[in-house]
Amino acid sequence: MGVFAHPDDESLLAGGTLALARAEGIRSLLVTVTRGERGGKFSGIYGKRLAITRTHELVRAAAALNITTVHHLQIPDMGVRKARVEARNTLIDIISRNTPQIIVTHDPLDTSQHSDHIATARAVVGAVTHINPSWPHVILFAAFKPNADRLTYALDIDSCRDIKMLACQAHASQGLFRVATSSIPVDVYYAVNHFEYFIPYENETTADVKRHHTDKK
Repeated sequence: MGVFAHPDDESLLAGGTLALARAEGIRSLLVTVTRGERGGKFSGIYGKRLAITRTHELVRAAAALNITTVHHLQIPDMGVRKARVEARNTLIDIISRNTPQIIVTHDPLDTSQHSDHIATARAVVGAVTHINPSWPHVILFAAFKPNADRLTYALDIDSCRDIKMLACQAHASQGLFRVATSSIPVDVYYAVNHFEYFIPYENETTADVKRHHTDKK
């Protein structure tokens, strides 16, 4: 199960992993928390019109990745932190009904991220630990590159690179295909095109991560 804040996060951060899972016959689910209606930097459109556009793009990307089920929570863009309890409670229901073996989400310690990404990760941790405190091993934080200070898994997605590119291309309003193919830093290029990196929650020991057991700031 992938749980991401905006339509496009799933393709850029874990598209290759989701495609590989389906190639192995593993059922995959996606939870997208917002409709991304404030992400009009590339398209120049915002609000309801952009939300509708990005919802259609998400459907096309999910089809490219052969994702079995998509849940769209439709929490306001830039509003996940405020609605984190609502998101957590909805995730408790979805996770309880589907019992995923692995949940991939944003890395809450990546300080360069959108606030919605961090709040989404905290909602995931809160939901999982509410359901079963012994389940933290099911959570993986998606990262753009390895972290020397944290255990990081690297998954070779080269065999599914073309599928990932199709999914990224589906998010035309966000310019993801240009990002994935243009001149970018080498470490980001390899993250997008050849490897996807994951940090297991169960190995995190810092207070900043462990505090995500609760919904307190």
